Amino acid sequence: MNSRKCLSGWFGFASLSVMAAIALAAGGVSSTTPGTEGTTTVTAPPTVKPGVVIGKVVSTDPAADLSGVHVALVRDGKAMQRTVTNDKGAFKFDKVAPGRFTIAAAKRDVGSGRELSGVRPGETARVLVKLRKPQ
Repeated sequence: MNSRKCLSGWFGFASLSVMAAIALAAGGVSSTTPGTEGTTTVTAPPTVKPGVVIGKVVSTDPAADLSGVHVALVRDGKAMQRTVTNDKGAFKFDKVAPGRFTIAAAKRDVGSGRELSGVRPGETARVLVKLRKPQ
């Protein structure tokens, strides 16, 4: 009888170790917390690292002033982040959740433009937006 208890205890421990290894291999973080009926393994989802979007606006008009262009990072029709361009027409968005997005840019008397893009976890996406005057 004692050898059965010992074996079942060992198999219980082994299966817990296997579950923890599977959770870690899947990218999760495993921690073991004592419970009322033995131990419980809790697995947290892996942390997704945000990306960065670096961009520039250009115009079909070579004399256009590209400073102060309003730029928005849009997802599902909602502006997630907003900024304005510097004197060279450059802009940057930090801490962007991975996935697809649209960059919308506009400035009165210069024009507007949109560009569809995306960013992967922990990476930098580069976007060029062409501004055109409405006709």
